Amino acid sequence: MDGLREFGDPRDSWHWKTGEVDYVAQLGLSEADVPELLAVAEQWAQDRDWPEDQDDMSPYAPIHAWRALAQLKATQVVGPLLKLLDLLDARGDDWYLHEFPNVFAWIGPVAAPALTDYLADPGHRDFPRSCAAHSLRELAKRYPSVRDEVIQILIDALSRFEDTDTTINAFIVGHLLDMKATEAAEMIERAHAADRVDTEINGTWYYVREAMGVKGLGLVPEHLSRPKPPWAYQRVPSAAPAPLGTPASRNDRGRERKRQERKRKRQNRKKNRRR
Repeated sequence: MDGLREFGDPRDSWHWKTGEVDYVAQLGLSEADVPELLAVAEQWAQDRDWPEDQDDMSPYAPIHAWRALAQLKATQVVGPLLKLLDLLDARGDDWYLHEFPNVFAWIGPVAAPALTDYLADPGHRDFPRSCAAHSLRELAKRYPSVRDEVIQILIDALSRFEDTDTTINAFIVGHLLDMKATEAAEMIERAHAADRVDTEINGTWYYVREAMGVKGLGLVPEHLSRPKPPWAYQRVPSAAPAPLGTPASRNDRGRERKRQERKRKRQNRKKNRRR
């Protein structure tokens, strides 16, 4: 714990995912430390008292712990970490949305089956399921050998568009766009034709089609396909708790809009309770 606390504010070390911050080497970690690191990481989902001293960064030790687990490639923590997602989302936490996709990507392709099952399970909350989809995208970026497998997983997930929230569908479309997965164009078009994709995240089928460089099959009705003027999309200021370190993709910006909407709703509920 003392060693983890010394890493301070995790926003100052966002580049851990590139390996520039080496938790394993700096702390002399090994496989034997995995149970204790997991116990620390799980504290992030528990009620805790924050110190009055704003310069005291010790409560952030759990974030450094799950980063260390990622760099150890601790495959046995995939399930326990996934169990945290719904709990964290219920608490309104945003850190896991930034961090866990890179954590699972570091752990490696062995995490893909559990992520696939999590994404397919409607019993989980929307943002955690979107996090699983994002994790698969990051996994494919880190391990190009599984790119085709991940694309097929995301296509299969999108094929259930009728029974899936439109926001999750939109995030899946965004990840496929980021991966330049033209082989997914037909399924994406079918989801848009059924009006089962939130167009505030990636735009209408017109923009998606242009981005993918495909003509499409003409399945999407004109009123769902036509471009929207820029002012038609809600704009919200970015207030992410942890910098990503790289320019945000359209999908990332859409995710931030949805996150801000959720934050405003949460604040309104608190105000109503006080009244």
